[in-house]
Amino acid sequence: MFNVPRGQLTYSFGYPGNIADAEIMSVCISKPIISKCGLPPRYRGQGLRCGMTQGCSGGPWILNFVGTTGRGYINSVNSYTCQLLPYIMHGP
Repeated sequence: MFNVPRGQLTYSFGYPGNIADAEIMSVCISKPIISKCGLPPRYRGQGLRCGMTQGCSGGPWILNFVGTTGRGYINSVNSYTCQLLPYIMHGP
């Protein structure tokens, strides 16, 4: 799924180190916002309100997720957090 407008409900999955020592898969459900992490002004990355930390990098951001089938469209991945916004997970 390409060129989808921002603000669509997104499910982010990962095994974050701050929850059960990364032994349990976690999910954040949020609408992406434009990244404001002190990066160059033209950077148009996105962020999700999410409390996951290190260990969840690479986990998918899925649009139109259907829990009964596990299907949806991958739109981004967990990439990084920054000190200024520790509860925003950023993705490309």
